[in-house]
Amino acid sequence: MSAEFRDYAIEIHTYAIPLNVRIAIHKRCEQIASMLANYAFYGGEQVKDELEALGGAIIFNVDSADEKGKSLMKRIAGSLVQSRKALATADADLGIVVGIAKKGGEFWDLLT
Repeated sequence: MSAEFRDYAIEIHTYAIPLNVRIAIHKRCEQIASMLANYAFYGGEQVKDELEALGGAIIFNVDSADEKGKSLMKRIAGSLVQSRKALATADADLGIVVGIAKKGGEFWDLLT
């Protein structure tokens, strides 16, 4: 999963998306990649916060992208949903994971 977000951080710069949006999404993708690679250090709460921040950046900016950029943002959103599922499996006993799982479905519904 970590490598996937690093790839998105690079790919975002190949689409007709305003520079400030590309930078924001790039930054969030890089941060999530690092956090997922070092999950034991960051813990669920910080990863949850960063996933939500990336989700927010996508929701608020998806309309500023061209069709290919929108498609990428939807793929990133799909990876967010997959990440929350993996976190739920890895950390099933944490209350925040329940929140991530619930919000992940709501987030996906907003984008589709």
